[in-house]
Amino acid sequence: MRPPDMGDPGGSSSLRPHGKQELQPEVVLYTASRRSERTSADLYALRALLRGYGLTMAERDVSRSKAHRSELKSLLAARGCAFTLPQLLVGGRLVGGPKDVRQLHQDGRLRPLLDGAPRPCPAFVCQAHKMVGSEPCEDCSESRNNKMLDPVSGIIEEEE
Repeated sequence: MRPPDMGDPGGSSSLRPHGKQELQPEVVLYTASRRSERTSADLYALRALLRGYGLTMAERDVSRSKAHRSELKSLLAARGCAFTLPQLLVGGRLVGGPKDVRQLHQDGRLRPLLDGAPRPCPAFVCQAHKMVGSEPCEDCSESRNNKMLDPVSGIIEEEE
């Protein structure tokens, strides 16, 4: 499979509906819950690489949804590619499988494709209580959670 043309990194998500600002490109990973050992290893490596970019991504299991399987088959057929898993779709454009994504990453061409993709909200860090969470702390308005932040190592540990 050939990596996508970098001329339009935003793909279909770069369209501006009714003059509004650009939409964030959706990151979708096509997978199958029923998979071989090799596919599992490829999926694990691809997930790890994408997590390194701090992305929020949707996973579509083609073994459980005929609609997702059909959608992926159409995308692959349009590029003249065989049906293989996993596959990455960014902003409505098929990026490719693990080898394609890895090559784009090594060439420095993956980051531009992922710019603007949704990322999870950062956690609040309460310096007074050394807590990390997704909600403000009621005591000091910094954070509230059951996880402790070690100030020396920066490692988050479960509170006992």
